[in-house]
Amino acid sequence: MRFQERSWRVRHAGSILLAIFILLGLSGVFSRGVLSAARAERDGLQLSADYERFQRRGAQTQFALQIPKQPEDEIWLRLGPAFQDTYDIEAIQPPPARSDTRGNGINLYFEATDADIQITIRARPRRFGAVNVDIARYTDTLQVPVLIYP
Repeated sequence: MRFQERSWRVRHAGSILLAIFILLGLSGVFSRGVLSAARAERDGLQLSADYERFQRRGAQTQFALQIPKQPEDEIWLRLGPAFQDTYDIEAIQPPPARSDTRGNGINLYFEATDADIQITIRARPRRFGAVNVDIARYTDTLQVPVLIYP
C-alpha cells in the first residue's frame, strides 16, 4: 500500500508539472504569446522597439522600431555587434537609403519623412542563449534583452 500511495503522489506531481508547462507554453514563455511580447523604450530617447522576448533559433522574428517625426534630413540607426553576430537579416521595411558596417555593428540610414517612422526588421537568430541587443540612435542606446531557445 505504501508503494501505491507514493506512485499516486508522483503521478499527481507529474500531472501538476505537465499542466504548468502547458500553461507556460500557451502564455508565450516558449515562443509567441502574451508573456513574449515586449516593448523597449527609454525616457528621452526618440526610439522604441516592439519585439519578442522569447525567440527560437532559426525561426523568423520581428523587431518593430518606432521613431517620432524628426526635423533632420536623414535618420541614422546602429544595430550593435550582438545583433550582427546573432541574427541573419531577411528584410528591412522600409529599405534603408544606404547602410554600412563601419565600426561596431550595422549602420542604417533612412530618409526622414513628414510623419513618424516605423521600421520593421525581420531576422532569424543563428545561435541560442541570452542576448542583449543594442539599437542606437546617435549617442543614445536602447537595450533589447532577448532569450533565444535552441
